Amino acid sequence: LAAVLALALGLAANTAGFTFVNAALLRGLPFDGAEQIVTIGTRNTQGQTRGVSITDFEDWRAESKLFDSMSLTWADLPMNVADESARPVDLFRGSIVSGSFFQVIGQKPILGRGFTADDDRLGGEPVLIMGHGVWQSRYGGDPLILGTRIRSSGTHFTVIGVMPPDMKFPPNSELWVPFAHMASGQRNVRRDFRNFQVIGRLKPGVTLE
Repeated sequence: LAAVLALALGLAANTAGFTFVNAALLRGLPFDGAEQIVTIGTRNTQGQTRGVSITDFEDWRAESKLFDSMSLTWADLPMNVADESARPVDLFRGSIVSGSFFQVIGQKPILGRGFTADDDRLGGEPVLIMGHGVWQSRYGGDPLILGTRIRSSGTHFTVIGVMPPDMKFPPNSELWVPFAHMASGQRNVRRDFRNFQVIGRLKPGVTLE
């Protein structure tokens, strides 16, 4: 009984620690209203910064009244790119993001469109937004790139947009894929699986404090 009680108290304290939210301004980003964009994370009972679980994100998005929009992200993922051409496979850095990601940071593609809620729906058609550097280096800036089918990690994606040259957020990102189309093995919904990051745009009039 003593052992069970000690374990229960320890788990309760740990869970309580995870309820604290750490927000920090993303200063210096070339985004409109960058002062309203924050990162949101968790801390354990030792004060160590931790990532965010899918379940954390879903709870915050449903319950918080402070944000216009939020997005879950998983950045710096190696993504191989192949297509129907004879070009060899290339490796780029990718990010998995919620459908609201570009809405949060206020960025629009120079070709095509951004993600919609339907793009981030399980069972929807896999789509992808391409960085300017990938568009130029692999496809020579082809203006007909939209609608091209590319293969990455066994999934066939349709290109729906190309971002401006200075858009590489999260840092070094060159490809963006909606969260719904991440590999099933990566979609772990356990509360303690904290491998993700969250960004949000504060509502007008809401301060960081």
